[in-house]
Amino acid sequence: MKKFLASVFIFTVGIFCLFGCSSPVTGSVKRENRLNSAFSAKMTISLDKMAAEGTIERIGDGKWRAEFESPNTLSGVALEFDGNNTTASYKGLTFSVPRSAVPVKAMLKNLIDAVDSNAR
Repeated sequence: MKKFLASVFIFTVGIFCLFGCSSPVTGSVKRENRLNSAFSAKMTISLDKMAAEGTIERIGDGKWRAEFESPNTLSGVALEFDGNNTTASYKGLTFSVPRSAVPVKAMLKNLIDAVDSNAR
């Protein structure tokens, strides 16, 4: 008898746990991802034996800036993505290439494309 009462009690508590806190679904709920605004974030990139850290900023749709802080071989390098062009700069030296010349597998380009398409 004790086993029966214990199992009924556990079953009742289980039912209350499953349905006690549910809320009725009333239509669909849309969530905004808030990617369609300017933001800045720390970044860490790992590729083979290299690990790099820095800051990436979204300025607007298709406009980004990434600056590396480590390792020492990349420290101070800044990349700017502005629609059709990509510009790299280091201590006053700049180099610009069309965006189509950036390799298809470039990590930052893929990240930027993914965030911009999800922002839309």
